[in-house]
Amino acid sequence: MTNETGERPWKRFQNKVVFITGGSKGIGFASAKYFLQEGAIVVICSRSAENVDSALEKLKKYGKVYGEVGDLSEEKIVEKIFEKVHSQFGRIDVLINSAGITKPAKIEDISLDEWRYIIDNNLTISFLTCKHVLKYMKEKRYGNYLAKHCLQQK
Repeated sequence: MTNETGERPWKRFQNKVVFITGGSKGIGFASAKYFLQEGAIVVICSRSAENVDSALEKLKKYGKVYGEVGDLSEEKIVEKIFEKVHSQFGRIDVLINSAGITKPAKIEDISLDEWRYIIDNNLTISFLTCKHVLKYMKEKRYGNYLAKHCLQQK
Protein backbone atom coordinates (compact mmCIF):
# COMPACT_ATOMS: atom_id res chain seq x y z
CA MET A 1 0.00 0.00 0.00
CA THR A 2 1.38 3.41 -0.97
CA ASN A 3 0.45 6.98 -0.13
CA GLU A 4 -0.37 9.72 -2.63
CA THR A 5 3.31 10.26 -3.46
CA GLY A 6 3.81 6.58 -4.27
CA GLU A 7 5.78 5.84 -1.10
CA ARG A 8 4.88 3.26 1.50
CA PRO A 9 3.78 4.91 4.75
CA TRP A 10 5.58 2.14 6.68
CA LYS A 11 8.80 0.34 5.92
CA ARG A 12 9.43 -3.28 6.89
CA PHE A 13 12.97 -2.77 8.18
CA GLN A 14 12.69 0.73 9.62
CA ASN A 15 15.81 1.41 11.72
CA LYS A 16 16.94 -2.23 11.67
CA VAL A 17 20.71 -2.64 11.38
CA VAL A 18 21.54 -4.85 8.38
CA PHE A 19 25.11 -6.09 7.77
CA ILE A 20 25.81 -7.29 4.22
CA THR A 21 28.94 -9.19 3.20
CA GLY A 22 29.83 -8.64 -0.44
CA GLY A 23 27.61 -5.56 -0.33
CA SER A 24 29.60 -3.53 -2.82
CA LYS A 25 28.60 -5.51 -5.92
CA GLY A 26 26.09 -7.90 -7.42
CA ILE A 27 23.47 -9.52 -5.20
CA GLY A 28 24.91 -7.83 -2.10
CA PHE A 29 24.62 -4.37 -3.67
CA ALA A 30 21.04 -5.07 -4.79
CA SER A 31 20.23 -6.33 -1.29
CA ALA A 32 21.70 -3.16 0.24
CA LYS A 33 19.54 -1.00 -2.02
CA TYR A 34 16.42 -3.01 -1.11
CA PHE A 35 17.01 -2.81 2.64
CA LEU A 36 17.78 0.91 2.44
CA GLN A 37 14.50 1.47 0.61
CA GLU A 38 12.79 -0.48 3.38
CA GLY A 39 14.19 1.93 6.00
CA ALA A 40 17.14 -0.10 7.28
CA ILE A 41 20.50 1.18 8.40
CA VAL A 42 22.84 -0.78 6.15
CA VAL A 43 26.50 -1.66 6.63
CA ILE A 44 28.21 -3.14 3.59
CA CYS A 45 31.55 -4.91 3.73
CA SER A 46 34.13 -5.83 1.10
CA ARG A 47 37.86 -6.50 0.90
CA SER A 48 38.24 -3.54 -1.45
CA ALA A 49 38.09 0.04 -0.14
CA GLU A 50 37.59 1.24 -3.71
CA ASN A 51 34.56 -1.02 -4.17
CA VAL A 52 33.08 0.05 -0.83
CA ASP A 53 33.55 3.75 -1.61
CA SER A 54 31.99 3.36 -5.05
CA ALA A 55 29.00 1.47 -3.66
CA LEU A 56 28.49 3.98 -0.83
CA GLU A 57 28.40 6.82 -3.33
CA LYS A 58 25.65 5.06 -5.32
CA LEU A 59 23.66 3.86 -2.30
CA LYS A 60 23.64 6.96 -0.10
CA LYS A 61 20.64 8.45 -1.94
CA TYR A 62 18.51 5.55 -0.62
CA GLY A 63 19.22 5.97 3.08
CA LYS A 64 21.70 5.49 5.90
CA VAL A 65 24.53 3.36 4.57
CA TYR A 66 27.99 2.72 5.99
CA GLY A 67 30.96 0.75 4.78
CA GLU A 68 33.58 -1.50 6.29
CA VAL A 69 36.67 -2.89 4.59
CA GLY A 70 38.16 -6.19 5.62
CA ASP A 71 38.85 -9.80 4.78
CA LEU A 72 36.02 -11.61 6.54
CA SER A 73 37.70 -14.96 6.08
CA GLU A 74 39.97 -13.83 8.96
CA GLU A 75 38.29 -14.42 12.33
CA LYS A 76 39.94 -11.51 14.15
CA ILE A 77 38.77 -9.11 11.44
CA VAL A 78 35.19 -10.40 11.70
CA GLU A 79 35.25 -9.91 15.47
CA LYS A 80 36.71 -6.40 15.15
CA ILE A 81 34.22 -5.25 12.49
CA PHE A 82 31.19 -6.65 14.34
CA GLU A 83 32.37 -5.05 17.60
CA LYS A 84 32.66 -1.72 15.77
CA VAL A 85 29.20 -2.00 14.17
CA HIS A 86 27.63 -3.07 17.46
CA SER A 87 29.36 -0.24 19.30
CA GLN A 88 28.12 2.28 16.73
CA PHE A 89 24.50 1.12 16.48
CA GLY A 90 23.91 -0.95 19.62
CA ARG A 91 22.81 -4.02 17.69
CA ILE A 92 22.99 -6.04 14.49
CA ASP A 93 19.50 -7.14 13.48
CA VAL A 94 20.10 -8.85 10.15
CA LEU A 95 23.13 -10.55 8.59
CA ILE A 96 23.07 -11.08 4.83
CA ASN A 97 25.91 -13.25 3.54
CA SER A 98 26.28 -12.52 -0.15
CA ALA A 99 30.05 -12.57 -0.48
CA GLY A 100 31.08 -15.28 -2.87
CA ILE A 101 33.19 -16.00 -5.88
CA THR A 102 33.61 -18.62 -8.51
CA LYS A 103 36.19 -19.47 -11.09
CA PRO A 104 34.60 -20.48 -14.36
CA ALA A 105 36.92 -23.35 -15.19
CA LYS A 106 37.04 -27.09 -15.34
CA ILE A 107 37.80 -28.58 -11.96
CA GLU A 108 41.03 -30.10 -13.27
CA ASP A 109 42.21 -26.56 -14.14
CA ILE A 110 41.71 -25.16 -10.61
CA SER A 111 44.78 -25.17 -8.40
CA LEU A 112 44.59 -26.05 -4.72
CA ASP A 113 45.35 -22.42 -3.78
CA GLU A 114 42.50 -21.21 -6.00
CA TRP A 115 40.21 -23.85 -4.47
CA ARG A 116 41.08 -22.68 -0.95
CA TYR A 117 40.40 -19.06 -1.94
CA ILE A 118 36.97 -20.07 -3.31
CA ILE A 119 36.16 -22.04 -0.15
CA ASP A 120 37.25 -19.14 2.08
CA ASN A 121 34.99 -16.77 0.17
CA ASN A 122 31.99 -19.03 -0.18
CA LEU A 123 32.02 -20.97 3.11
CA THR A 124 34.47 -19.60 5.67
CA ILE A 125 33.05 -16.07 5.51
CA SER A 126 29.52 -17.42 6.04
CA PHE A 127 30.67 -19.57 8.94
CA LEU A 128 32.65 -16.85 10.71
CA THR A 129 30.11 -14.05 10.29
CA CYS A 130 27.25 -16.29 11.45
CA LYS A 131 29.30 -17.53 14.40
CA HIS A 132 30.20 -14.03 15.59
CA VAL A 133 26.94 -12.20 14.90
CA LEU A 134 25.03 -14.63 17.13
CA LYS A 135 26.48 -13.02 20.26
CA TYR A 136 24.83 -9.73 19.38
CA MET A 137 21.57 -11.25 18.21
CA LYS A 138 21.26 -13.39 21.36
CA GLU A 139 21.90 -10.30 23.47
CA LYS A 140 18.84 -8.63 21.93
CA ARG A 141 16.94 -11.91 21.58
CA TYR A 142 16.35 -10.95 17.96
CA GLY A 143 18.04 -11.47 14.63
CA ASN A 144 17.77 -12.78 11.10
CA TYR A 145 20.33 -14.50 8.91
CA LEU A 146 20.23 -14.98 5.16
CA ALA A 147 22.87 -16.69 3.01
CA LYS A 148 22.43 -15.61 -0.57
CA HIS A 149 25.08 -16.96 -2.91
CA CYS A 150 25.13 -17.17 -6.65
CA LEU A 151 27.45 -18.96 -9.01
CA GLN A 152 28.18 -17.65 -12.48
CA GLN A 153 27.69 -19.84 -15.45
CA LYS A 154 29.09 -19.21 -18.89
